[in-house]
Amino acid sequence: AWTGAEWVRRPDHTWRTPGSHKAADDEPVSLVTWEDAKAFCDWLSQAEGRTYALPTEAQWEFACRAGTTDPTHAEAGRT
Repeated sequence: AWTGAEWVRRPDHTWRTPGSHKAADDEPVSLVTWEDAKAFCDWLSQAEGRTYALPTEAQWEFACRAGTTDPTHAEAGRT
């Protein structure tokens, strides 16, 4: 939760009990654990007969870099 000065973890806030934040139907999911996301992928895979999975760390990093090979985004474009 944002206190106005910093982010503070609120263990009582989950996707089932999000606190004061009420997401709209067109907003992305939030407050979901890795286990919940994995369970959803497993359920969707079973329901659709296709394989759905969370990205690996390497896949996530590749996607975040958007094709760059620089160590960090801040390094992009520096000479």
